[in-house]
Amino acid sequence: MARPTRVSRALSQNFLADRAAAGQLARLAVPYGREAPLLLEVGAGKGALTELLAPRCRRLLAYEIDPRLVPVLRTRFTGTPQVRVVGEDFLTARPPRTPFSVAGNVPFSRTAAVVDWCLRAPALTDATLLTQLEYARKRTGDYGSWSRLTVLTWPRWGHLPRP
Repeated sequence: MARPTRVSRALSQNFLADRAAAGQLARLAVPYGREAPLLLEVGAGKGALTELLAPRCRRLLAYEIDPRLVPVLRTRFTGTPQVRVVGEDFLTARPPRTPFSVAGNVPFSRTAAVVDWCLRAPALTDATLLTQLEYARKRTGDYGSWSRLTVLTWPRWGHLPRP
């Protein structure tokens, strides 16, 4: 099976191709000297971030909704026992009952739903999500006003430098 390279507009895909950005995201999600007992990755895509997160985790559940990519991911990570590729929509997953983290390059059209899922997960310890700048600015009040949701949840945020 050939590696799919075309993005799906319906799935709002934006593959993480910049290795430096993927490395920075992995370091933010699981800093050096720390190991994530359980990490859920939103939208594993082609596995660029998965590859860098795997050595930092005891267990990594890599969710991918695109059925074209699931077999490619499973083949790629077959020799990585701590990685389990889950071929389903992250938003339909039940949050684990034990402490866990979330990381991922979130599809823009699903960002609000992913953030909402994270905020409702009782055992979530932290989430490191790469979003479009416009979403991050809106959620952090960077436009000069804050939504009630932003004030109630007041996220910590940062941004990756532009290439």
